[in-house]
Amino acid sequence: MFADTSSSLPVWLSGVAVVVAMAGGILTLFITRREVESRQNENDRRLASHEAVHKDVFSKIGGVERGASEKIERARSEFRDQLSDLHEKVNRVDKSVTAIEVETRLQSRTLETISERLQTLANQRGA
Repeated sequence: MFADTSSSLPVWLSGVAVVVAMAGGILTLFITRREVESRQNENDRRLASHEAVHKDVFSKIGGVERGASEKIERARSEFRDQLSDLHEKVNRVDKSVTAIEVETRLQSRTLETISERLQTLANQRGA
C-alpha cells in the first residue's frame, strides 16, 4: 500500500501542478482582460475627448471661413463702389480736358486771326 501511494504521489503532484498552472493561466487571463478593458475605457475617454476637440476646431474653422467669405464679399463690394467712383472721376476729367482742348483751339484760331489782321495792318501801313 505504501508503494502504491508513493507511485501515485508524482501523479498527484503533476495533477496539482497542472491545476495550479491552469489557475495561473486563468488568473493571468482575468488580469489581462481587466487591463485590456481598463485601457479600452481609457482609450474611449481619450477618443471622446479628441472628438470634442475636433468638433470644436471644425466649428471654429467654419466660423473663420464664414467670416472670411463675408470680408471678401465686403471688400469686393467696396472695390466695385470705388471703381465706379473712379470711373465717374475719369469721365469728368475727360469731359473737362475735351472742353479745354476745344477752348484752346478756339483761342488759337482767334490768336491766328488777330495775328493775321495785325500783319495785314502792318503791311498796309508800311506799304
